[in-house]
Formats: sequence, structure tokens, C-alpha cells
Amino acid sequence: MIAVILANAVTLGLETSDTVMGVAGAWLLMADRAALMFFTLELTLKIWVYRDRFFRGGWNLFDLAVVTASWIPASGAVS
Repeated sequence: MIAVILANAVTLGLETSDTVMGVAGAWLLMADRAALMFFTLELTLKIWVYRDRFFRGGWNLFDLAVVTASWIPASGAVS
């Protein structure tokens, strides 16, 4: 999990460079989308396992907000 978070952070950082995006933009966007799918799957499984208890944890609610915002097409830099 930590490896995916770190890899996604690097990917997001690289996406801020026009030069890097010109060379590997498609790959970076694909990696970003794969990480979002992974985080969504992880969140879905946590909700399924913990049921109502999921919504009592502050970090769980934070994760839910971040993943939800990332799925909003117009969120751009907010995500």
C-alpha cells in the first residue's frame, strides 16, 4: 500500500512538468489512473469489511473524501 502511495506521489509530481508530460504523459496518466483504481478497490473492500464501523474512523473518512474527489472529472489539481 505504501509503495503505491509513494509511486503515485512521484507520478503526480512528474505530471507538473511540461517536459516530462511531453515525453511520457500517456504513461503517467495511465499510472495515475491505475493508482486511483487501486485506491478505489482498497476503499471498497474496507467499506465492505468494516460496514458501519468504517464511517467512525477519521482516516477512513479522509480516504473516502480524497478518492471521491479524485473521481470528479473537473477536480483537476484539487485531486
